[in-house]
Order: sequence, then structure tokens, then C-alpha cells
Amino acid sequence: MPAMRSFKPALLASLLALSLLVPPRPAMAESWDLRAVQVVNQKLASPAADDIATFLTDPLVTGGAVTLVAIGHDPRHYQAAATGLAAEVVGIGLAEGLKAATHRPRPYVVDPSLRTPAGKEPDSSFPSGHTTVAFAGATVLAFDAPELAPYGYAFATLVGLSRIYEGVHYPTDVLAGAALGSLVAWGVVAGRNALQAHHWLPAPPALAASASGGPAPLAAAGMQAGLPGGPLAVAFRF
Repeated sequence: MPAMRSFKPALLASLLALSLLVPPRPAMAESWDLRAVQVVNQKLASPAADDIATFLTDPLVTGGAVTLVAIGHDPRHYQAAATGLAAEVVGIGLAEGLKAATHRPRPYVVDPSLRTPAGKEPDSSFPSGHTTVAFAGATVLAFDAPELAPYGYAFATLVGLSRIYEGVHYPTDVLAGAALGSLVAWGVVAGRNALQAHHWLPAPPALAASASGGPAPLAAAGMQAGLPGGPLAVAFRF
């Protein structure tokens, strides 16, 4: 029974994510989804906001933030940096596959009056690849460096909002990207932990057993929560 209770949050999160990975019909895109883009893109426009959004959605910034934050905070967090990059690569690959399958037009294609301060994108709209990458990295931080999770999720949220502001994504694109990135990170971390449990990957000192024989802090957090894969419970708190 404890195992089943621990499985429920992951199952609910997965079902929510899968529901978000179904693109809205065109009629919906032309109603509230597009109106939300128009308000953010036009009513909140300013040169400063253009510069901030463009900076946040630079691919090097979006994809490299987790690595820099993790290593900068503590060099022992190299595992979080490496796992974050792996999750981001998997996430963007899946996002590109969904884009090719859904063919959803970008908001600025539907409404040519929308501004595109960061430029136009050649592919389709659903889901947001930038948001997928950002939330994949943030979720890995929630697992491996939970004290950094609020900063990671704040950054990822700003990336998603910036994509709406730039007129290249609908809110539902961003929500789907957030769900996809979070699920991918969960899977990558779970796979990594399984490999480490079988000694097919080395465990870093921060996650290895302490000299006294007790579990390290992050492993202990996962055990207390009754969840596989370490600090999964921490990830669900944010």
C-alpha cells in the first residue's frame, strides 16, 4: 500500500501532462488562446521587455542555465548539470517530433499584427521547445539540488511567458512544453538512478552512502517520502 500511495502523485502528473499534449482545435486557438497572446504581446510591449524576453529565450541561455546554476552553486552538482543537459536533449527531440506531427500555425501566422521581437520561427507551434527545455532542467534541479528548485522553476516560467510575449507560442503550447519537460526529466532521473543502483553508473559523492553507513541527505529524503528515485517528493512540492 505505501508503494501505491507513492505512485499516485506520479500517475496524476502523468495523466495531466498527457492531457496537455493534445493541441487545441483551431476554433479554440482563435478564441481565448490567441487573445491571451495578443494581450501579452501588444499591451505589455516595451523595449526593455523585448530585450529581457530575447535574452531569456536565447538557446544558449535557455539550455545552459541549469548547468551554470548547478555548477556555480556547488561543484559537486555536476550530476545535476549532466542529467539536466541529457533531459533537455531528450525533451527538445520529443518536442520537435510533436511539432512535426501537429502542424499548428504560430500565433503571428494567424494574426500578422503580432510583434515578433525575437524573430520568427520556421517550424510549427505546438509544443514550446524552449519551455520544454527550461522545465526539463528545472525539474532535474528539483531532484538533485532541491534548494535550487524555486530558482529553476522561476526561470522556466519566465522562459515560457517570454515565448508568449514574443508572439511565437500560445499559452497551451507553453503548458504542454512545461508538462513534457517535467515528464522527460522524471524519466531521465529515474533511469539514471536505476543505472546507479545496478552500479552501471557511478554515484557522485553527494548521493553515495556516508562514511557512517547512512544514506546521504538526498537519498534519505527519497526514502522518507517512500518514493523511488530520490527526492521526487521535493519536485512535487514546487
